Amino acid sequence: MVIGSGMLAKVFKKYELQKDVLIFASGVSNSNTTSEDSFDREMRLLKSFLPYKNSTIVYFSSCDVIYAEKINKPYYFHKLAMENYLKENYPKYYIFRIPQIIGASQNNHSLINLFIFNVLNSIEFNLWANAYKNLIGIQELFRFISYIIDKQIFQNQIINITNLNYYSVPEILHTIEILTGKVACVKLIEKGFKPEYDINIISKLSADLNFFFEENYLANSIKLNYSLK
Repeated sequence: MVIGSGMLAKVFKKYELQKDVLIFASGVSNSNTTSEDSFDREMRLLKSFLPYKNSTIVYFSSCDVIYAEKINKPYYFHKLAMENYLKENYPKYYIFRIPQIIGASQNNHSLINLFIFNVLNSIEFNLWANAYKNLIGIQELFRFISYIIDKQIFQNQIINITNLNYYSVPEILHTIEILTGKVACVKLIEKGFKPEYDINIISKLSADLNFFFEENYLANSIKLNYSLK
């Protein structure tokens, strides 16, 4: 069963007829939102599937919840609350903490979507000069997570599904500039930090699946997922 209609729901559609797996892919996707109504709506929706608690529920959280206090945005405290409710009420679950996804979607607030839109349309925007991001393509995200679900490994755990590398925000933007052939209009802001996520499980999975995030992964993944002209 798949709940949702966005990018994550679509990529996990192979599970839509499986009654023993519930992919919960309908929730708040904008980390900048402060809407309590949106947070309450996601919690109510999760609670509405308690009758399916014999199924394995799959929930997508954020790697950055470990920096909830530092970032100080309601979204991350909401995600932690969702994780806690799920752990306390569902006997079988996966909580996948994910970073920024490389994949075209209707979410104009995601980093890559926003950067590409602004560059292609010559829109000036602020760029955090000291920030680093972890980025993973939607294809690799699906590959790692479906492998875990199908093999029934790491159940009832919180798992980071990440790239093994981090990219500075200026580096990400420069990659997009090269791919689009356009120069961004930015105002540099001296803000940001470099996160560190637990990569023990994803390192093992990368070896098991013989997939490694090579030097050109960022550019290749963006080219694969976006129309850049």
